[in-house]
Amino acid sequence: MLRDSVLEDGNLHKDSQDKNVMVEEEGRYNLEMVDDQNFNTNNGNKAREEGVKEINAENLFDIDTSLTNKGEVRKRKKYVLLKKKRKVFLFQNRVKKHEVKPPCKCKKSCSVQIGEARRLEINIKYWKKSFTEQKAFLSHFIDISSVKTRRPGNTNDSRKQFSKRYFLKNENGERLKVCKVFFLTTLGYAGKNDSILRNIDSPPKDRRGSYTKKKVDREIIQTHIKKFSPCVSHYRREHAPNKLYLPSDVTVVNMFSDFKKCHPGLQISYELYRTVIKDMNISFTKLGHEECEKCDAFLLHDNGHNKQNANENTDCDKCFQWLDHIKKAEMSREEYRSDKKKIDDNESLYYSTDMQKVIMLPRIDMFKQVIFTPRIIVFNQSFVPLGSISQKHKAVAILWHECISGRKKEDIISAYNGFLTGYARDKKSVYLWADNCSAQNKNWCFLSYLIYVINCDHIAAEKLTIKYFETGHTFMSADSFHHLVEKSMKENPKIYDFQDFLNAVQNSTKSSYIKEMNFSDFKHWPNLTTNYQLQKINKNRPLLKDIAVLEARRGSKCLYYKTSFKDVEYKELNMLSKKNTSLKDPENHTTDRGVSSERKNQIITNLSSLIPKHKLSFWQNLHESNAQNLITVVEDD
Repeated sequence: MLRDSVLEDGNLHKDSQDKNVMVEEEGRYNLEMVDDQNFNTNNGNKAREEGVKEINAENLFDIDTSLTNKGEVRKRKKYVLLKKKRKVFLFQNRVKKHEVKPPCKCKKSCSVQIGEARRLEINIKYWKKSFTEQKAFLSHFIDISSVKTRRPGNTNDSRKQFSKRYFLKNENGERLKVCKVFFLTTLGYAGKNDSILRNIDSPPKDRRGSYTKKKVDREIIQTHIKKFSPCVSHYRREHAPNKLYLPSDVTVVNMFSDFKKCHPGLQISYELYRTVIKDMNISFTKLGHEECEKCDAFLLHDNGHNKQNANENTDCDKCFQWLDHIKKAEMSREEYRSDKKKIDDNESLYYSTDMQKVIMLPRIDMFKQVIFTPRIIVFNQSFVPLGSISQKHKAVAILWHECISGRKKEDIISAYNGFLTGYARDKKSVYLWADNCSAQNKNWCFLSYLIYVINCDHIAAEKLTIKYFETGHTFMSADSFHHLVEKSMKENPKIYDFQDFLNAVQNSTKSSYIKEMNFSDFKHWPNLTTNYQLQKINKNRPLLKDIAVLEARRGSKCLYYKTSFKDVEYKELNMLSKKNTSLKDPENHTTDRGVSSERKNQIITNLSSLIPKHKLSFWQNLHESNAQNLITVVEDD
């Protein structure tokens, strides 16, 4: 079957092996963050990408039969072929079933009047016609007249009310009379099946495609979806605010179930509800399963181009860009694995860092009222060892919520500073793996910070190296730690306040270090470069998106970079403007960021009956301000 042949494809098998290796590498967490099921569910796309060599009824309806992530049978059908191709096949299959049948053996010698070649020609032309045209053909070549002769008896009870005569044209265009069996078998019908000949005196209008779908007011669905507070992502800020994310305690199934309860008189399908969510650009991306837009764009750009023949399409820019993208992804993954094998010399740290996806408090999802209340966002910038977590190499979580500070680039830098000046303070060399998110890890403010921190007296490091994954292929140890945090929260489903969240993170592993950030831990980190400096001094400076490795060295006020992991030598980046070479300490925040009075009062009013009194004080003591709502707004950096 087609699905089995796709699974046996060498490249797909290789991808599965790579994913298994990834799981094996993070095996210390006993996780299966990336599994073969996710590849099985993409078999349809794989088949479309490669093209179906042989179409038959068996592989046409070979639906993806893999189980869901919960181990349940998949309900929604996912066909191998696109709908358009399925329609073409169904038409071809219908024509094949109605090929010319053996002729009659009547005394009229119909076969002598109209030969087999002419019969085949008539059959082909007939099945090229539309439904209405076929009815018109039958009406034209069948004459209907009154019954000429009846047997003696009660003629009113006779079922035969009229007589029919059948005609076909020969090669010369002459209209010749034939028998009923010959007429039917020439058109491809069985000789005894005359159902097609009924009601031909007034051919009915073809009603196919004329059904008007019942239109549903999608604004009702959109309003219901918005009640779940889809949030602007801090994880992929370059797409914000166009891309929204829902907190991890919300699922489409639960949302649809609630919609049916709220609108019992409005009958809609699960697929329509799911489509509206997609149209609103709301994502349910899972931990460790980041969507790669470049790979998706490649698969869709040309049906004739796929992973197997991309090398051959030398004149296709999309194929060339995708090959370069995959090459960079493979090199970064190989470098990541190499760093994992580095011998521990007690003076170096090899960690990955990432911010956990949307988490909202309070988190007591068994109560629907909580989900519909505009909660506050919690941030977890995690620093996790590439090797196994232990007392010697702990997972470090830098934690705060939006009432303390936001998610601007200077807030992310403050989280880096909390790790480097705290847990990593005494290490001589620090290596950090990060994703390619420009809002978090690749901006001139962050690069300015690297020069500042390596030359300050707050850490012992002589060298600080940042390595970047290729966009869309960023699975790392931090993702595994985030999974454990999520698992810990599910095991303790009632997380009423920030302290409960701190406890859940602390209990996610036996060896973890958490740092609760206060407003004074956040600083106003400046951008120490200027456009003049970048353009005048560095005539061949790289684009930030092209940098693969960054290195800061003590005693130097320049950065050093590579644009590829295969590069041997670093290139120098002189980015500090002359007036900023003194590297002054930045100013601290002087107060909490706060939350609007309206949101605070709404949380207390709606949830005070659900939250224990001794934990309600956290919400009552939140600092009030005119701060922007981070659920729907991106802060101005």
